[in-house]
Parts: sequence; C-alpha cells; structure tokens
Amino acid sequence: MTIARLSRGQTLVLFVLTLLLMTLLVCLTLSLGSKVKEKMETQAVADAVAYSQAAQTARVFNEMALMSRAQIGHMVSQAAVNSLINWSSYYRSQVGAAVGAYQIASAPYWALVPCCFPYSGCSQFCGCAVGAIATINTSVARLAAYDAMIAARWEGLEAPAARRAMLLGRAAQLLFLDGQVLEYARYMLEMTDEKVAKRIVEDAQSGSPFGGEIRSNSNTAINEVMPGIGAVLPDILSQHHVFAAIGSRGHSFVTKRNFYPTADWAVTGGIQAQAITPPDVFMSQGGFGAGYWSAIPDHAGFGSSDVAAIADDHGFGSVVFNRGRPPCPTTSGGMMISASLLRATDIMDGSDMHAWLPSATSGLGMDMEPAQTRHDMGRCTRLGIGRCPSVWPMFMDYNYVHLVTPDNVWGQPKNYAVIQRDYAQRAGAGGDPWDLLFRFRFNPSNSGTEFDNRGVRLGPMFGGMDISQQTAVSTGISYYHRREHWREPPNLLNPYWRATLVTDDVDEEDMTDALDDSSVGWASEAYRALKAQGYKGMP
Repeated sequence: MTIARLSRGQTLVLFVLTLLLMTLLVCLTLSLGSKVKEKMETQAVADAVAYSQAAQTARVFNEMALMSRAQIGHMVSQAAVNSLINWSSYYRSQVGAAVGAYQIASAPYWALVPCCFPYSGCSQFCGCAVGAIATINTSVARLAAYDAMIAARWEGLEAPAARRAMLLGRAAQLLFLDGQVLEYARYMLEMTDEKVAKRIVEDAQSGSPFGGEIRSNSNTAINEVMPGIGAVLPDILSQHHVFAAIGSRGHSFVTKRNFYPTADWAVTGGIQAQAITPPDVFMSQGGFGAGYWSAIPDHAGFGSSDVAAIADDHGFGSVVFNRGRPPCPTTSGGMMISASLLRATDIMDGSDMHAWLPSATSGLGMDMEPAQTRHDMGRCTRLGIGRCPSVWPMFMDYNYVHLVTPDNVWGQPKNYAVIQRDYAQRAGAGGDPWDLLFRFRFNPSNSGTEFDNRGVRLGPMFGGMDISQQTAVSTGISYYHRREHWREPPNLLNPYWRATLVTDDVDEEDMTDALDDSSVGWASEAYRALKAQGYKGMP
C-alpha cells in the first residue's frame, strides 16, 4: 500500500514538473516571439522617423532654394528697372547728340560765311550759307524744346521708378529675413524638439496598453543642419548669387542692348518723328547697354560684384542735313558720341551717379534730385558681419566647407533615428502575462533560483546588465545627388533635394555617437565589435 502511494506521488511530481517546464517553454516562446515582433515594429517606427526627418530637411532646403530664386528674380527685376531708367536718359543723351551732330553738320556753311564780306570773290555763297545756318539753328532750337518737354515729365516718372528699384532690393532682403531666417528657425526648433519623431511615436503606440514606453532618443540630426557647422551657412559674400543673377537676365534688353536692335530703332523713330524736320535724317546707331552689378561700369565683363547696381548705355547719334541750297552743299552730316550711366550704391556710399552726355541744353545732363538721394539702395545689410558697400541681400546658402569632403557625401545632412522601447516601464505596469518572474524554492533553507524572462536585466553571470531598452536605429539622408551621378555640387539654389534611407557607412560614421547619446552603451560596444570583424550591414 505504501509503495503504491509513493509511486503515485512520484508520478504526480513528474507531471507537475513537466507541466511547469511546458509552461515555461510556452511563456519563453511567447515572450521571444512578441519581442521579435515588437523589435520589427520599433524598427519600422525608426525607419519612418528617419525618412520623415530627412524628407522634412529636404523640403526646407527646397524652400530655401525657391526663396533664393525669388531673391535673384527680384534682383534681376531691379536690373531691368535700372536699365529702363538709364536707357530713358540715354534717349535724352541722343537728343543732345543730335544737337551736336547738327552743329558739326553746320561747319561747311560756317566756312562759307566769310563770303558775305565785301570783295570776297565768293558772294554767291553768302545767302545759302546764312540760310543753312539759320535752318540748322532752328532745328537745334526744336531739339532743345523737345528735351525741355521731356524734362518737364522726367521728374514725375523717374523718381517712382528709382524707388521701385530700391524696393525690389528691399523685398529681396525681406525674403532672407522674414522668409529664409524665420523658416529655418522654425525648422531648427522642430528638429530640436523632435516634433516629427514624437508625432510618429505617438501614432505608433496609440491604443497600446503600455502607453509611453516608446520614445525617440536622438538629436544627432541637429549637428548636420546647424548653421555654420552643418550643411547651411548664411551667405556673406553673395558672389555666386550675383553670378546666378547675371546669368538669369534672360531678356537681351537687360543683358546686351546691342543685340536688341529695336532699341536703336526706337530712339531713331522717336527723335526723327518728334524733333527732326524732313528731309533731314537722324539715326541712333551702335547702341550698347546692360544692367548688372559691379564696382565699375564694365558691362559685367571683368567680374561682377555686389558693390553697386549699374546700368550704362553708349552709342552714336548722327544727323544728315538735306536742306542746303545751291551753290552751297545741299547735304551735310555730323556724328556725336552719346552715353548714359546709372550707378546706385548703399546709403553709406556717396558714389551714386546718374548722368548723361551730351545734354541738349548743357554739357552734362543730371537729375534735379541728387543721385545719392534718388538712386540710393538703402542700408548695406552686411553691416557688422560682412563687407560694405553692397546692394545685395543676404542668402541662406550651402556650407562651402563641405564641398571638398566627398567621403562625407559633401556634408549632405544625414540623421539617425534612435527609437527605444522601455521594457522596465512595462514591467512596472504589470507586463505581459507571459513575462514571468518567480523563484524555484525546492529547499526551504536557501533562496532558490530566480526565473525572469521579462527582458529587463541579464542574470548575475553577465553582471546584471540593463537590457530594458529595446533599441532600433535607422539612417536617413537628404541628398542633392548621389555618388558618381550629377557633377553639380549640393547647393541651395536649385530645389532638387530628396530624401531616402541609407546604410550607416554612406559617409563618415557616427553611429556610435548616436547610440552613446541614447544611453545604450552596450549596443555601441556591440556595434564596434561587429565593425571590427568586418560587419557592414545589409545593402
């Protein structure tokens, strides 16, 4: 009887132990399976955060590029306005050139005036010479009256045009201050606060019984886009932006007016119809002009600069006098050079100028209001942080220091998304039903053996290392071009920025910094060990 009872007792103990073992194995399977699934979910969140942050950076860079283009467009418009102002004064200089050409054309008749003296021996030339001179003087007076009529309307038209040119420059500056600077400051605040990452993490754990256990824990993207040390640098010199504007002046009236023949035709037709008496003929020819930015009037041929906004025109005006009477010459001609210059600088530079030569009524034509007042372009915006004089706005530009670092993919901003799931927090909230923590106490005289499959700490054999932070890392990059593709360097003039996920070794590595910043030094050590063995990750 006793033997039977003992047999039944042993069977029962074996059954209980077997059931316990099966329970532990099932719980381990469920725990491992759930953690693998959750690791995949955490990795998906990290990928979403990395890509979204890269896309946000790319969008902001594209906005910077579009605003830079708008700034350049405003400056090109300024060059067009200055060109129209200066070409209008060039028209007045052509009226003055017609006066000078008439005076040159009168020289043969003045040479015959001595024939009016008694006993000259050529008295037959006296009447026609005096008559031709009188006719030419009448034509000169008509040209002077025409110039006076233009002058009466000039002040009311040129002053608003000059102000418009100045306001175009101010508008371009506001695109930097109220556009690029404010937009980039907003972007930096969002990156610092990890708004995109927090929003994705919040959506990812919506409905979870363990709310708040997932968090983003990385700010490595800030260093990649920090102005001055990252991919962006506020521009001080603006030289290549000036070059971009010079190349963007699409209309030949602004670039080279000698390739715009209607400019000469318009001057010829206007003066011929309004101030020349037929059959006399006036012609404007050789007109050459442009609107650009430079320190000297060189038609942007010797290197542009942001010192001054310049428009200059020069050419020739010719007159053929066809009203002479025999025996005097019936035809006589003359030609006179014509030029106009507009140079506008900032408020601290007194070298502003707007003048044309010749004037129909004086040697040098100028505005009634001083050029320093009328054509001033406002305060130099680089005061204290760059060189003056300058009429150009500042730009948010790409950091040129990174353009010589191909191993660092030319400084194109890479971001690490480090997403962590805190299993210690879950354990404190009760945890999953298959996460067990208990002790085997088969002998009342000792504390027994602890069983813990919660994944919070390793056992004493491994030093009790804290492994409660399930960590997923993903790498995103905002790129302008890839290796071996376009030769154009990254810049903030073209809105061609895109986003993608990349491997960690796409540039100079800083994965360990991201892991150390996330308080998972053990993961950083594991990464270094893997790299030391030649591990390169999945392609």
